[in-house]
Amino acid sequence: MSELWPHIAALGGSILLGPCSQILMKRGASSQGSAVRAFMSPWTLGGYGLMGVVTVLTVFAYQRLELKTVAAWTSLNYLLVVLLARFFLKEPLTPGRLVGCGMIVAGVALFSI
Repeated sequence: MSELWPHIAALGGSILLGPCSQILMKRGASSQGSAVRAFMSPWTLGGYGLMGVVTVLTVFAYQRLELKTVAAWTSLNYLLVVLLARFFLKEPLTPGRLVGCGMIVAGVALFSI
């Protein structure tokens, strides 16, 4: 089990950083006039760079963890995106989104039993 800890930590980092990269890309896309300017925005480029880090962490996690485990846990990205979008982008947190987030957490919990 101890040989799995680095891979579990990589998965955790991937889960935490993935939504951050999406928030950066959304911020970059929303702050520019044209598609080309949005693509070249420092926010967008930072999001792409962070997504590269997330990819490396995820591939490392896949080396020792089962696909079904990684896939189930990365579904928590949706929950974190909703929360980060609420706080950083001022997007609404509707009852439907809250129910959806609760269902995701329940699904991960059931899957992990």
